[in-house]
Amino acid sequence: MRGLPWKVTVDEIVEFYKNGDFTVKPEDVVIERQDGKVTGFGLAFMASVDDAEGAIDALNREHIGTRFILLSTP
Repeated sequence: MRGLPWKVTVDEIVEFYKNGDFTVKPEDVVIERQDGKVTGFGLAFMASVDDAEGAIDALNREHIGTRFILLSTP
């Protein structure tokens, strides 16, 4: 995930995927931090490649707050 708001929480990311009918557990979310600050990048691990590709198709460029989120596979 790229473009995350600097104050994003794990719960907001879980909700982002839930709104698209995808399941992501809080323990499967990593928010990248540098010097204690969110960098705007993160990872959400999903159960399968098909789930990840479906989430990309459905949620790429959708918003968390005022920021649109770019999704891709690693």
